[in-house]
Amino acid sequence: MRARDAGDPETLDPANVEFLTAETWDALDAFGKRLILTQAIITEALFLCAQRKVNSDVDGPTVGAQDFSVIDGDWVGTLTYRDYGTGELTVIATKSIVTSISDTKIKYTIFYPDEPWEDSQSTIDVSKDGRLLDGHVISGRVIGEDGTLILTTNYRGEDENRQADIRLTYGLSPTNFYIRKSDKIDDNNAYLERNIYEFKRR
Repeated sequence: MRARDAGDPETLDPANVEFLTAETWDALDAFGKRLILTQAIITEALFLCAQRKVNSDVDGPTVGAQDFSVIDGDWVGTLTYRDYGTGELTVIATKSIVTSISDTKIKYTIFYPDEPWEDSQSTIDVSKDGRLLDGHVISGRVIGEDGTLILTTNYRGEDENRQADIRLTYGLSPTNFYIRKSDKIDDNNAYLERNIYEFKRR
């Protein structure tokens, strides 16, 4: 019900949901559109590998699939996203299973206990030189005070049909992990958090 109440998905542009046909989109009710758009935005922003060539700093930070091995296993948590129409935050229960399957690929499944038809499976891809994460240049790698490895990527994209700087932040530890999307539209001075997955070990 909270997803249904978070805003009016009829005002959002379905053109960005590339895996849906117009007929399928039109057949969904408002609740279904909200869930599909939420999943599409997160998935495209966080986990799809960019197909174009990306220039990276040869002296910049790197990452390897072994860095993600600390989050292998079963997790329970939430997806919190900001409604594009009202600005309100909506929280959806989630679970996840993460598996490192090679030196450059991590497989994950996200489950939505209250909306199981939205469950999805995908991968996180690391470039062979370790400088790109899902096709995005790694701009930061630090260790937090609690030992969490914090990785940051930045890239140019679109939000609300306007050009924006998009920042993805990954926090990885044996007991918790999160993935946060923030963006800064060209006429704004500060980054705004759009959504965050937060998980704790089961």
